[in-house]
Amino acid sequence: MIKRLINNKNVNNYFINKKITIKYNNFCSTIIPIKDKIINDDDNILKNHNNNNIEINNEFNNNFQKKIEKIKDEEEEVDENQDMECTSEKCGLIFKIPNKLRGKEGYCPKCSNVMIFKKHASKYKKILKKRRELYSNTLHQEIKTIKSFDPIKNKPFGLSVLLEDCRSLHNVGSVFRTSDGAGFNHIYLCGLTGHPPNDQISKLSLGSEDMVNWSVSNDSIGVIKKLKELNVKIIGIEQTPNSVSLLNSIDKIKNLALISSSLENNNNTNNNNEEEYHPIAIIMGNEIAGMSDEAIELCDLWKIKN
Repeated sequence: MIKRLINNKNVNNYFINKKITIKYNNFCSTIIPIKDKIINDDDNILKNHNNNNIEINNEFNNNFQKKIEKIKDEEEEVDENQDMECTSEKCGLIFKIPNKLRGKEGYCPKCSNVMIFKKHASKYKKILKKRRELYSNTLHQEIKTIKSFDPIKNKPFGLSVLLEDCRSLHNVGSVFRTSDGAGFNHIYLCGLTGHPPNDQISKLSLGSEDMVNWSVSNDSIGVIKKLKELNVKIIGIEQTPNSVSLLNSIDKIKNLALISSSLENNNNTNNNNEEEYHPIAIIMGNEIAGMSDEAIELCDLWKIKN
């Protein structure tokens, strides 16, 4: 009887399965608490890690914000005070004006100097001057590896644009794209203006910096003077007492750039009726302070008038 039970496969399988089940249950009863402990430990580690990351990020953001605030202290001071300084070098009086007079023509209360009450213009121009001096030192080293201003190699013709202290790289990229579409020949990046190669410029220019000629110089006044020597007519986009509105400036620009008919007739042996024009350079200044006073004085025509 016992031999039969031993030789019976069903009985053997029953005992084997029972042993396996018992061992498996014992194993699970041992493993599950260990697994729960590991999961709990992992959760705690993860929570601590996340908390540490949050603290690190908060600390980084706070430090970064402090740096930004420190950099913008001077600009914020300009926004809060909104003082106006007389443009006369002999006077230099600092005085306040109502907001409604911003952008309009007025007089210095001390010397009666005629000036435009431009928002932020007085102090911000001083800030730009300091930064331009610092930037010029670094640009002097970089200019050896980028496209420096060379009027002999790149003789001006047609239309060109000169950016003076344009701080927004997105604006620079937009100027590249617009110049490419409008058929401008050259872009002069002067002063604090950013220049390619730059990802932020390329994002807006859509590759047009490879299609339009451009050059870099830290001396915008020197570039303007050199262009004038090459008979380039300078048109400034700025608010001044002598500014002309855009709609009224078309004929003036044509007459300004038109080469005299007598000279044209002498040089034109083929009796061609097409008129010839001097090259034209359009100057755009800083987004806040506008064009520098020195650049305004060198312009042949000012556009934009309230």
